[in-house]
Amino acid sequence: MNAETIHQEQIEAAIQAVGVANRPVCLHSSLRSFGYVAGGASAVIDAFLAVGSTLLTPTFSWGFAMPPPVEKRIAQNGWDYDNYLGPTGGIGRIFSPNTKEIDKDMGAIAAAVLNQPDAMRGNHPICSFAAVGPLAARFIEGQHGDNVYAPLDVLADMAGMVVLAGVSLDKMTLIHLAEKQAGRNLFRRFANDANGNLAAVEVGGCSDGFEKLADPLLTLRRTAHVGQSYWQIFRAREALVTAAAAIQADPWITHCGRADCDRCNDAVKGGPVGI
Repeated sequence: MNAETIHQEQIEAAIQAVGVANRPVCLHSSLRSFGYVAGGASAVIDAFLAVGSTLLTPTFSWGFAMPPPVEKRIAQNGWDYDNYLGPTGGIGRIFSPNTKEIDKDMGAIAAAVLNQPDAMRGNHPICSFAAVGPLAARFIEGQHGDNVYAPLDVLADMAGMVVLAGVSLDKMTLIHLAEKQAGRNLFRRFANDANGNLAAVEVGGCSDGFEKLADPLLTLRRTAHVGQSYWQIFRAREALVTAAAAIQADPWITHCGRADCDRCNDAVKGGPVGI
């Protein structure tokens, strides 16, 4: 047997060891970070399900995004309307939770969750979440265009966990919910609704500066190595409250540092106005 191969049983043991078994988990992951996994992404998913967890993952699909309407510009919305360079792939398309389309940068494990026979996907055209496991319906039923992070609210309410497997804090969508709880309005982007009409939906902003929250979150973090993958594990409620307090105390803590980042600049100001 290849010494660098990791098997489902080893992943199950690691999940048990870090105290995540039998709890709902929002997983942000890089399959490549594990090294070689026998069974691939499905083995990782099966490991969580085998120990009683419901698995939640972001399954974003920016291919359904549309240009903003020219007749109504939302102020402080993290956009340069006069020099629009955003997505246009949603022209003529309508999202359905039944679609399996997902952005490539979501990763192999998120794509595999979405393709599970019993997976459930939220009704958000651009920033959906998908879940698999016994509590999947509870996580997904509340997500829609005006409540993008509803699944993460449920995660916190249910004493769930966030696991960063081989990725950094800039992938932690819970911090976007913390921004909202700190008093920021979330940005609005556009996609067709079920009737084919252009609609504004909530989305997160720039996350490139989220690593600066490492210090406030340090005492809440547990770590482990699973194969070659470095895991950071957080209790969702504690991390949410701590991150929101840090953002309230210093709104610049989430800023990516680029002077021309419209999203970060407007987020520091409180996000969109007049919505």
